[in-house]
Amino acid sequence: MIRIQERRTAARLSAITAASALATVAALAAAAPAMADDGVQATYKGMASGQTNKVKLTGHGEKDIPAGLMNLQVKGSGAPTLSVYCIDLENPVGQGDNYAEGKWDDTWLGKRADDGGKVKWILLNSYPTKTVDQLKAATGASGLNESEAGAATQAAIWHFSDHADLDPGDKKNDPDVKKVYDWLVQNAKVEPGEGTKFSLSLEKDDLSGKPSDNPGVGPFTVKTTAGGKDITAKIKDAPAGTKLVGKDGKEITAKVGNGDELYVKPPADSKKGEATFEVSGSSSVDVGRVFKGVRNGQSVASQLLILAGSTPVKATADGTAKWATSGALPAFTADEKCDEGGVEITATNKGDEDFTFTLDGKQTVVAKNGGTVKQLVKVAEDQKYDIKIVGPDNKVLKEFTGVVDCKPASTTGGGGTPPTTAPAASPAPSGPELAQTGGNGSNSTLYMTGGAVLLLGGGLVFFVVRRRTAQ
Repeated sequence: MIRIQERRTAARLSAITAASALATVAALAAAAPAMADDGVQATYKGMASGQTNKVKLTGHGEKDIPAGLMNLQVKGSGAPTLSVYCIDLENPVGQGDNYAEGKWDDTWLGKRADDGGKVKWILLNSYPTKTVDQLKAATGASGLNESEAGAATQAAIWHFSDHADLDPGDKKNDPDVKKVYDWLVQNAKVEPGEGTKFSLSLEKDDLSGKPSDNPGVGPFTVKTTAGGKDITAKIKDAPAGTKLVGKDGKEITAKVGNGDELYVKPPADSKKGEATFEVSGSSSVDVGRVFKGVRNGQSVASQLLILAGSTPVKATADGTAKWATSGALPAFTADEKCDEGGVEITATNKGDEDFTFTLDGKQTVVAKNGGTVKQLVKVAEDQKYDIKIVGPDNKVLKEFTGVVDCKPASTTGGGGTPPTTAPAASPAPSGPELAQTGGNGSNSTLYMTGGAVLLLGGGLVFFVVRRRTAQ
């Protein structure tokens, strides 16, 4: 997965959890899954309380590997604890490591759809989504406890994430763990509809134009799986007189829906300016959110973790519009391209003058009046990068930093298994949990209320996805 760190503080995601009955989850289950790259910021707190089992895996020598439910503590006063499993055995994780949400499609989960879908099935059909008693009845593991259920679930996930098998001949592997592991591996399947679709996003969240553009600077297209008109849109920070309008030029006063186009109308006589607005909506989120290690604001090659619980949330995403009467109006975005082995930079120019920039040693001209240029910057697996876009005056216009981590195993030799001595355990959540999503920096908003929701059957993951930009 490639993690692109954003320098622009205007964008944020917020989420509010609430207690919900199973009927509510069923009603909201139509929201399709995706990943939020600007989502939860959390700290690894070790194995959950009571998760003490270790397993032996084939191909891993004499190592006793701690296996079970782990905890991520969401940052912020009063923030909750997340229940997670490892989906990246060969990379390390340690007490106090920082984590942030990543996108499903930008990890091996999105590239190996069969394995990723089976991991999702395990999360939906094993501990803690299913109780220990339910697993006993399904598998015949009559002596199963919570620690063994967690170990079996983790081992089954590793079977698909890292192709690591529970050693059938090792007597240290608990018989009940083996029973549950075998049942999960044998029955895991890719459920119809278990794809990764957006639930709420802006197709483009950073656009520029001229103040005379009609109906305004845009379009910012709403992308959501929510039915009907259930998305709120409103101006946040903008010069006095700025309006958020539809494609008919009329100010938006009601809720919007999927495919609706939003435009920012600058105030009369404005020659240059900038405005931000937000869209928000509610749906249900369940297992499958991916967490990627970060250090000093940049992604690092570390163990990928995946969420093991579900809850309803409210999500918010921001858009930014800029305008000027004359000159070049360049804009840059960066997209993750694991299949192509790098980061694709897209440059656009809506101004009335051509714009020249230098990227990766190559000078490029972006034509005026809507010209677009794409350039792939090659980045090797596990390699850190710092991509600078330089203007004609040799000043850095935009900068994208991160690390390529597309594969579950480290290629640098610096990987490792979970700690052989389990870190100090923190209290286990009472049931499946999910924190709200939050932005990067001081404009993040965190709220959490209510309890966890058990999900019956196949659920879909709901996330806010925003295109990565940097300033």
